[in-house]
Amino acid sequence: KLACASMFTLFYAGKILTPVCAFDNGVNIQDYFQSHFLGAMQALVDRIHECKDEEGRQLLEDSVVLGYDSWNEPSCGWIGLQQLDVLPEQHDMRQGDMPSPFQSLMMGEGLTVQDVATYRLEFVGPVKSGSRTINPSTHPRALKKPVKAWLSPELRDEHDLKYGIRRDAGFPNAGECL
Repeated sequence: KLACASMFTLFYAGKILTPVCAFDNGVNIQDYFQSHFLGAMQALVDRIHECKDEEGRQLLEDSVVLGYDSWNEPSCGWIGLQQLDVLPEQHDMRQGDMPSPFQSLMMGEGLTVQDVATYRLEFVGPVKSGSRTINPSTHPRALKKPVKAWLSPELRDEHDLKYGIRRDAGFPNAGECL
């Protein structure tokens, strides 16, 4: 939930909320995400268009593919929330652990969080079934160390090198707030 909310927020409001998050060519993270998303959609359209039989007839376009749905269940992330310490009303698909945005951020930093609401799905819809304490360090992969949602500076540098990502000099370092 933390990753999705963070990415949707950057996708739709990166220029406003994180103006320093730019890549070496000066492209803000919002423009970067949006252009890559549109590029992926264009690649899909191109592949469908190019799918032809030996005689050059379309196999998918205008016969099998009726339309494109570019996104399943988009979210506004945390844009416009007045309070981060309560579960937003617009988050109506509630099932399992449902931390507030602030609780999500705390867990993302590896901190233990109490009173995380839990929900179950019933015939009438989601029903709050209780709450619990979540300690990310008790996860089997944690090896009894605090587990953070974010990459370490070393691992982020390794991934940047592997995927050819070059960040602007003003882009926050790994582990720093955006």
